[in-house]
Amino acid sequence: MLCELHNSGMSKANAARVLKIPLANFEKWMKEGKILHFHATPQKAIKSDHPGPNHQLDPFKDATLDWILEHHEQGVPITVNAVVVHTCSLSQEFAMKTWKVKARSVSRFLKKWGFSQGL
Repeated sequence: MLCELHNSGMSKANAARVLKIPLANFEKWMKEGKILHFHATPQKAIKSDHPGPNHQLDPFKDATLDWILEHHEQGVPITVNAVVVHTCSLSQEFAMKTWKVKARSVSRFLKKWGFSQGL
């Protein structure tokens, strides 16, 4: 049963709950070597597999990516501010947001598509 719990990626706390033993005992037995080879998958790794909600720039991502690549090929420095200004020209709804929200959204967009901050 412990191998099944391990293979399912269950956390230590959930494994202890399934086995109906206190978490403190479970961890103590692991330290003492009575429970071997149980390595819980970190919750961060599980959460990172989820794609998350749609991005604010998804409706016009193709136009934005084309603009970024076109300007990059021309040797024009691409900054977050430049992308924000361009994106505001594409969407009135996006333009209504605060500058801070727009800049963070563009930063996440650039990171998602593999661009560094200083293209």
